Amino acid sequence: MMMQIMKNGNGNMTESLFYNLFNRIPLHDFSQRFIILKYVRDNNLFTSATKNEIFELFARYQHELVVLNGVVRRKKYSKMKFAGEDCDFTGVPLSDISHNLKMTIVNCGIKYIFRISDLINIINKSLTYREELFLVIQPAKNPYTNIPFTRANLFNIYYHIRYNTRIVIPVLFHLFYTTSFDKNEFSNRYEAVVLDNSIQDYIDEFQEAHLVEIGHEWIKKFKHHKKQKYDTLSIHKKYPIKNFLRLLRPILKLYLIHSHTLTSSMKYSSFTKACTLMVDMLENNADFGKQPNVQPKQVVFKSLRKLNTHSFSIKNEHHISVVENFLNNIPEFKYPNIKPFDDKIFIIRNYVNIATSNSIQNIRTGNRYRLLPPNDNAYPELYESTTIDFINRLNNSDISGNYHYNTNVPILPQATVEIDEVEYDDDYDEECITSDSF
Repeated sequence: MMMQIMKNGNGNMTESLFYNLFNRIPLHDFSQRFIILKYVRDNNLFTSATKNEIFELFARYQHELVVLNGVVRRKKYSKMKFAGEDCDFTGVPLSDISHNLKMTIVNCGIKYIFRISDLINIINKSLTYREELFLVIQPAKNPYTNIPFTRANLFNIYYHIRYNTRIVIPVLFHLFYTTSFDKNEFSNRYEAVVLDNSIQDYIDEFQEAHLVEIGHEWIKKFKHHKKQKYDTLSIHKKYPIKNFLRLLRPILKLYLIHSHTLTSSMKYSSFTKACTLMVDMLENNADFGKQPNVQPKQVVFKSLRKLNTHSFSIKNEHHISVVENFLNNIPEFKYPNIKPFDDKIFIIRNYVNIATSNSIQNIRTGNRYRLLPPNDNAYPELYESTTIDFINRLNNSDISGNYHYNTNVPILPQATVEIDEVEYDDDYDEECITSDSF
């Protein structure tokens, strides 16, 4: 409005001068306007009265721009659509959260509602991001779009936490604010502080094997530092890993800070605290690192309980039921995981081995001849046909063990049968013959 009045020539000479100085500057370019204002202040060709009038006009102009920007922003904001989820990152509905503990952020023209604690976690994770133990600061991103938050978003988050909540602003977030949310300047000025905070959370991401290795490394260094009193300290190979990590985890956190911190005072203090905690732990846990004295359980089957005539310790007995524990309650012991025993091959090979052992070998040809037992002279068909018929029926059995009889079964001749040379099966290392030999 003010510029339009000046453009129509309704103002005095100072207003015309102001119009010529600031008219060509885009409305969004605040920095250029202040550069022009600084030029007016330092120009000796302007009188003090002229400078004061220009300053007053500049203040009115800035006020009108702020009001106009507010109207436009509210108009655009009312037309924006909501996106994201209707709950926070822990599944709690946003409608159940107090109004001051959540805020709306505009990102890429879309509104998102976040819980304040979720935003703090996102920002802290981005500031302490690392590859191994090398700090690589990442921009804080919108989790729904993976697009970084703008600097205006970060300022709004900071001021909302500071003035609308009782939440204590995290140290790293406050330090990031002091650098105007410039991650390069933040990394150069506060890398040591960020690394110390990052290491404290890094131990929770270690795998168990890696953590055990660091634990042995720490014990070696502790023994070297306290070699007069704890030189005999050692860890038995059967000592439980869970107990080992449970007792050493708080100590290893300090040891990692001592090993990787960039601050000399932090390096010394963390090592001193780690040694103090280690001494207290060893005094309160005299069996640390020693072989556990575990008495094995005496298994007693409930169905055979009466036969258990001797007991080492009644408290150490473990009573179990085969049917309840292994057949009814555990799916791994049921069909189809466990199938009925298929004894066809066992019966066939057993029959073949008996036939081979009841035969004689021709020295000239090397072939074997089976001899019928003397008892079978009266009933040769009972010995020969019944056995072969039973073996052939095995091939037609189903998984349940029910046999489907086949009446078209070749009957073994009743006379003496010539058998081919014996072959050897590598898998079973026993003599067997093929079915063609029958």
